[in-house]
This record gives sequence, C-alpha cells and structure tokens, in this order.
Amino acid sequence: MNRLLLFISIVSFVLSPALCRQAPTTPKQEEAASTKVIIELKYVKLEPPGRSTDTCIAVFSDGRFHLEQAWQGSFPDSGLLIFEGTLAADSLKSLSTVLATEEFRKLRTPDTREWTDQGEVIWAIVPRSEETQAFLLVGREGTAYHASKLLPSSIRPLIDWIKETRKGIDKRKSFLVKGAKPVNCWLAKSWPTTPAQQDQAHAADGVANEEKRSEAPSTPYDPGTNGQQRPGAVDEKKLYSSVVTFVEYSATDVLEAIPELRGLEPAPDQDELPVLLERVGDRAVGLLLKMPNLICHEKVIETRQGRKFGAREFDYLILAHHTSEAVSLEEYRVDLRDKLLAAPDSRVSASLSDLRRKSDEASARNSGGLPLSEGFAYKWVHFYPSNRSESNFRYLGRQRIDGHKTFVLAFAQKPGSVRSPGELRFHGRLIPILYQGIAWVDESDSRIVRLRTDLLAPLVDVHLRRLTAEIHFGSVRLEDGGSPLWLPHEVQVTSDVNGQIFEERHVYSAYRAYSVQSKIVLTP
Repeated sequence: MNRLLLFISIVSFVLSPALCRQAPTTPKQEEAASTKVIIELKYVKLEPPGRSTDTCIAVFSDGRFHLEQAWQGSFPDSGLLIFEGTLAADSLKSLSTVLATEEFRKLRTPDTREWTDQGEVIWAIVPRSEETQAFLLVGREGTAYHASKLLPSSIRPLIDWIKETRKGIDKRKSFLVKGAKPVNCWLAKSWPTTPAQQDQAHAADGVANEEKRSEAPSTPYDPGTNGQQRPGAVDEKKLYSSVVTFVEYSATDVLEAIPELRGLEPAPDQDELPVLLERVGDRAVGLLLKMPNLICHEKVIETRQGRKFGAREFDYLILAHHTSEAVSLEEYRVDLRDKLLAAPDSRVSASLSDLRRKSDEASARNSGGLPLSEGFAYKWVHFYPSNRSESNFRYLGRQRIDGHKTFVLAFAQKPGSVRSPGELRFHGRLIPILYQGIAWVDESDSRIVRLRTDLLAPLVDVHLRRLTAEIHFGSVRLEDGGSPLWLPHEVQVTSDVNGQIFEERHVYSAYRAYSVQSKIVLTP
C-alpha cells in the first residue's frame, strides 16, 4: 500500500561505447552491435503511486534500431515489449538534426544529485568524434514536499522524437520481437542510485570528482527513518506541533466535535485498548487478503453552499494486487461514456496510467472545489497491524449505532511517522495529508461499521479548512457465492475550501467481480 518512490543520484560521467555494451541476445542484436551507434538512451515517465513507463532505444548509423518498452504499475498492468527494425528516413533525419544542434551538444549531467517520484528522467549516450557525450537529467513535477524542476528546453526535441517514434513503432507489429531477452539497449543495467553504485560508476569511467558530490540524503524522504528528509520537504513535526487531536480531546470536546458520538457510554480507562486494536487489526488482515478485483456502480450527488449542484454516475473499479508479502488496493472512477469490455481478445486496452488520467478527469469539478474523493474501500488501513505504529489510538467507549453494538476508537496519525500519507491533487499540486478519525467497530465480529476521517490540521497554504469523510460499511456477497466482503455502501464527504462548503454523497451498489483479463477501452 505504500507509494513507490524513485531516487535518482546524478553523477557526471563519460562512457565509451565499449563500456555500455552487454552481450546481444538475438542475431539482429549481434548485427546491430557491429554498426556505429548514433544514440543510446532511456526515457522514464514516473507517476504516483509507483507507476512508470520506461523506453530505451539504440539507433544505428544505417537506421536500424532496438527498442525496449516497459511499463510498471499495479497488477495486472506491467510488462515488457521489444522491437527491432529500421527507422523511416525522415525519422532518422529528424533525430540527426536534434543531435547536431549546439544546444543539445552542451547538455551534461548536473553536478548535484536529484531525485523524483513524479516526473521525467532521461539518460543518453551519444558517441561523437571528439568524445562521447553522456548525461542524466531529471525533471520533477512539484508537490508539497519539493518544488518543481523542469528539464532543460534543449532536451525537449529529443523527448518529442522519442514519443513520436515509439508511437509509430507500436503500430508496426512486424517490428515486435517475440522471446527476445532485454539488453537495456546496451546501456548499463541501471543508473546509480546509492553512494556505493556512484563510486563504482565514477571508478569505471575514470572521471570521479569528489568535490562535485552533493551531501544530499541518498534515500527517499521517510519521516520515520533516522530523521532523513527530502530537500525542501515539509517539516511535519513542526507543522503539526500545536495540533490537539481527537485522541487528546476531553470527553466534552469529543462529543462537541463529533455529534455522532451522542449516546456514547464512555470507557473507564484504556486497559482494553491493546486487545481491541488486535481484534480490529486481525479482521482487517482477513478482509484484505480475500479482496478480489471489483467493479460497482457509483452515484455521486454534489452540493455547494447548501444547494444541489447535480448528480453524476460512474463505474467504480477496485484493483487488488496480491503478493506473497502484501496486498495493495487501487481505486479508479470511470466515466460511463467510456466502455468496459469483458472480451479478452479486444484489440484496444488502456494502461493504468491512462486509467488514472481518465479517473482524474472524471473526478474533476467544474465548480472550483476539490476533485471528487475516492479510496474509501480501504480507509480502515490505519488499523492494519503494520500501520498501527504510525498513529496514536484511544478507546472512547461503547455505543449502539447503525443497528450494531460497537466499541468506539479514536485515532490520529503521528507527524513524522507516516510512511505513505494520503494525497490530494488540487490545482496541479500533489499535497500530502495526515488524518485523524473515529471508528465504530462491531463488538461481535470486529468489523468497522462506520468510519469518520478528518484532517489532522487545516491545510492553510491551499485554504482547505476541513475535509471530513463519513463512511458506512456493509456486507456484500458476490454472485460466485463466496464469503461476504465488507465494503462501503454510502459515503458523505464535506470540504471547506476558503469558506465555501462542498458536499458529496457517494452511493455504491451492484458490486461484482472484475476479471483481470478484462480489457478497459477508453474513449479519447
């Protein structure tokens, strides 16, 4: 459930073609390796959480090419395709023109290390008569953790060429090489990402320069790891230092802040808390392990400043990625004007990056408010055993609610300890969010019946004063007759953006299994 972060350490280096090559694995690759190389490059596009598309291409003087296209996302969206063939004359000429420009010839790796988990990375090696030009460049999309950093404008013509060429090659199925092993286009197996690998890269290339090495941390920002922090990251402990949470409220303050707690029988002490947390955690593990891929119908009724703004309907997709060590869930909102086809032989399918883009588009509001909320199916993740160290908890007492006898728990995430905070995409920014909340847990089976989440503190820089979600869970039995699942039936979201109140009522129905072999076909 954690987001994948990619840290790129930048080093200055010059490589000869001999250092870049690895053993070819097909006759075509052997033939290409004997021809003069024009360029070897890798282009990576990174999108949270943990998605990437990776294109490497080697082009030779006679126009032949070797291209490897990989993509990585959540199951089932990952794979690798390898293509070989000959570029069209105009494509080869266009590439030669880009490489010959003075601005491009000046491109070099910056002296400072860079990192990104969202943006672009390009690594290129261009043999020239005077020397071999080599550079590694990183472009970041800005978030609350760090400022944006654009790639140099002089690299854009090459990126445009890569995208256009890749698109043309994708259409020529005759270029596809089946059964070939990847050679990373004869680039090194990976760019250096740790200090030790940097030292090896410098030593191999004979151009190590200790004076130019930055002392920036060599790992992604993790508030819970030895205090290391991304450059320019938010100091969460300082930001939330004055916050008083639901866990710390007096009994009177809790009841005033959470009207739903009226009728609560207060707990005399916290002696039962460890046992109750264990029960909820064990149930959360059991529910998550049996979670299949699902699709359901979602109806969203929007209200602004107390006036109904409209109703929208979607298909709502929940993908579960099961490994031997963990289960992760991702949720997507698909506009009903797009098509979901069950035919496994459909010729057109969407990558998860396309699906995420479409989901974001479907969730956008024309009214100026936050995007429509999502991610409710696994909001109880705060109580998952491996995540409990990230929050403080309090046993509030017992209460009858929604027809259930429940015990009531409050939680508040601990600043500086959350490995994978929630995220809000707003006005082009990706903003991390910490939560606090209240959970009503059925006494008989330890399932969360109702869950309320709130911001740990207002997000002043984006004028977000409030973001409250009230989630009602219930039993869902699929047509296959298996054991029932525990999923959201209704969610009420209230946000206060600069004094304007936005409300969303989400109603979920017609849950059904979604086959991983289905094809998602999206309209342009």
